[in-house]
Amino acid sequence: MGAWAGKLSSLISFLSHRPARRVLIISALLIAYFCRGLVPMPGVEPADGNLLAGGDLLSGEALPPDRVAQAVKAKAAWPKTQGQGIRIAVVAMPGFLAGDVGLLLEVAPRAEVVVLEGPWSDAAAMSAAILGTYARVAVLPDPYLFPQLLLEQTIAALLGKDVAVFVAVAAEDEAPAVRRLERLGAITVGRLTATGLVPPADGHGRRRRDLPRPVVYAFDGYRPGGQALVAAAAAALLLATNPALKPADIKRRLLSASPRRWQVEHPAGWRAHTWRSWGTGGRLYPCWTYFQLPFTYRLLDVSALLDPVR
Repeated sequence: MGAWAGKLSSLISFLSHRPARRVLIISALLIAYFCRGLVPMPGVEPADGNLLAGGDLLSGEALPPDRVAQAVKAKAAWPKTQGQGIRIAVVAMPGFLAGDVGLLLEVAPRAEVVVLEGPWSDAAAMSAAILGTYARVAVLPDPYLFPQLLLEQTIAALLGKDVAVFVAVAAEDEAPAVRRLERLGAITVGRLTATGLVPPADGHGRRRRDLPRPVVYAFDGYRPGGQALVAAAAAALLLATNPALKPADIKRRLLSASPRRWQVEHPAGWRAHTWRSWGTGGRLYPCWTYFQLPFTYRLLDVSALLDPVR
């Protein structure tokens, strides 16, 4: 035992007198610290993923066949013209939304979707390939110019349709543009707050007479999992079917469609899984942060939501 203690003491002494070794030790400790978020939190299950693909986009696991069959059967019963006259603008950091926009198109197959993505890697090309002719993909020149470009591009994309939807996968520095859209009178299904994400059905709503077309705004955090997209599409379809609906009516519809799953009044029901990004703890540039509900708002829930207004 004494021999091992002596060897350990010699090793520690050796490392402490070598600057390079000291740097390696510090680096290893830092890597271990920042990578601790890569371990999944206990009890956190991935979101349902994209039912179109029949699998979970996060974990790669296949959904049960009966779930996929139910989703396909529900979609087959929907009117083929659902979404006609609706334009949906999705402003996103690149790479994560192609499958979720596909889910949105399942809800509103005739809607026109404009996807605005930053130019990182080949995310825009990937989205265009997956979405095919359903979407036009506009590449923003610089993702860090989002506060101004987001407002201008979004307003341009939304004009000229009966109902417009704006879905933003937004960072904290986009808050000024989001608030400016709210001041224009957007109906907010969800909203950006100082602390991050609030449930899409728990937002506040305002609409002013000078807004040329109804606008639904939905915010969701990085890796949205589709719930804000689906909620926004459902709200748009409600507006298109009954323009007299007020924001409060839309909120009640969203809440009543599946109250057990929308755990809006129970923040503990929300789970967050953060992959550390350069030591920011997911606050400054949370490139791999996603928020989710224990039961996400999904395809079949939207079908039930729209039943009374068809």
